[in-house]
Amino acid sequence: MTIFTAISNITQSAVAMKRVLDYVTQDYKTMFYDEVNDCSYKLVSGQNCVPESAYSEFMTTKHRYNKAKGVFFKQYVQSFKSDC
Repeated sequence: MTIFTAISNITQSAVAMKRVLDYVTQDYKTMFYDEVNDCSYKLVSGQNCVPESAYSEFMTTKHRYNKAKGVFFKQYVQSFKSDC
């Protein structure tokens, strides 16, 4: 069974967003080793952005549209059974 959880982040700032991005993309959380093909994959991707430059892209967009205040991000966790 898949579990989906919304995490309430009280601190909304550019620094908080950068810290969350760094935290959720840590290698030990996102690396998958495929034993069949003997290779590793980083399970981080983006839609309309590149994960490695997501922070700077987000901030550029926020500044361009004068939205560098208020809500900076929403955080969600999606978990799967370990035997899937």
